[in-house]
Amino acid sequence: MKKIFYDFKEKVSCFLWESEKPFFSVVFAVIISLFVFSFVSMFIAYDMSGTFFKENDYGNYSQMLEQKKIEIIFNDEGNEMYIVKKGPIDLNFQEVSFVDKYYSLEYQIVFPEDYSEYFEKELFKINGSFVDSVYVEKTADGKTVLNIHEKDIFGFEVSERKNFIRVSIGSPDDIYDKIVVIDPGHGGADFGVNNGNIMEKDITLDICKRVQDLFLGSEEIKVYLTRNFDDYLKDEKRVFFANECADLFLSVHLNSVDNYNYSEDSKIIVSDTNRKNNYDLSESYSNVLKNSILKYINVENIEISGETKFILENAEMPAVFLKLGYKGDFVYSDFLNNAANGIYDSVNEFFE
Repeated sequence: MKKIFYDFKEKVSCFLWESEKPFFSVVFAVIISLFVFSFVSMFIAYDMSGTFFKENDYGNYSQMLEQKKIEIIFNDEGNEMYIVKKGPIDLNFQEVSFVDKYYSLEYQIVFPEDYSEYFEKELFKINGSFVDSVYVEKTADGKTVLNIHEKDIFGFEVSERKNFIRVSIGSPDDIYDKIVVIDPGHGGADFGVNNGNIMEKDITLDICKRVQDLFLGSEEIKVYLTRNFDDYLKDEKRVFFANECADLFLSVHLNSVDNYNYSEDSKIIVSDTNRKNNYDLSESYSNVLKNSILKYINVENIEISGETKFILENAEMPAVFLKLGYKGDFVYSDFLNNAANGIYDSVNEFFE
C-alpha cells in the first residue's frame, strides 16, 4: 500500500513540475488537495480539546459538533463565571432566575427545567478567591439549580446573552450602588412582645422580608437582613453586619406598653452619638420615614426622639430605630403590607 502511494506521489510531482501547461498543473493540484482533505475528514475529527477521534469510535462527525452541553467556566481570578450553552439546547437564558442566599453563603442560579444531564459532572471545585465550588442539583419539582458556595458574603452582577450568562462576583459595595441593612428586631429566645397571639419577633421578620421582596427587581438598591429566620442575634452581631457594607441601617420593632401589650403609638429613634457624624443624615431619614409610614398606616402622629441604643451608637452609617404602633382594629395582613410599603418608599426617597 505504501509503495502504491509513493509511486502515485512521484508521478503527480513529475506532472506538476515538468508539465508545459502550468494552468492545468495548478488546477490538477487543487483537485488533488480537495480530494485528500475530504478523504481524511471522513475518518478523522478534531474536537475542541485537541484530541483526534476516529469516526468508527465516536460516530458521525456532524453529530459530534452538535453535542449538547452546558459548560461552567471561571476566569483566572475567579471573579467572573460564565455559563455557556453548547449545541442545540432548547434553553432560553431569559427564563433563568437567581436567588441570593447570602445568609448561608450561597448564590443560586435556577434553570426552569431539568438540564442536569448537560453538565459534565455534579461538583465543580473552584477554590478561587470568591467561590469554593459549584454544585449542580436536580430539584424535586424538575428544575436544575447551580449552588455557588461562597467564601464570604459577595455581590453578584448578572448579564444574559443568547448563548451564555456572565456572573461578576465581588464585594457587595463594589457591585451594588446602595446597600440597606434592615434588622428584624428580636428573634429566637428573645420574643419581644408576647401577648399569646403573634409574637413581635415574627411580625418584625415578616415585615422586613416583605421589604426585601419589594427591592428584588431593583438594579440600584440591595437589601440584606440581619436575620432571615427565627434566630437569636446579639446587638453586636447585628451592627457588625451593617458596618461591613451598609449605606443605611434600619432596625424594625413594634412599640409596646409592656412585655405583653402593644402600643398604638409609633416612635422613631435616632442617636446623636451615631459614629462618624452621621446624625444629620440619620435625622433626615427619620423624617422621611415618618412621613412615609403616616401615608400608609392610620396613626395620628409618630414621635421622633433621641435615645441611647447600642446599635445606633455603634453604626458607622445613617441609622434609625423604628418602633411601629399596632392597633387592635388593624387587619393583620394589611398592617404588614402597609408597614413594608412605608419602609420601601422611605428608602427610595432617602437615596434620591
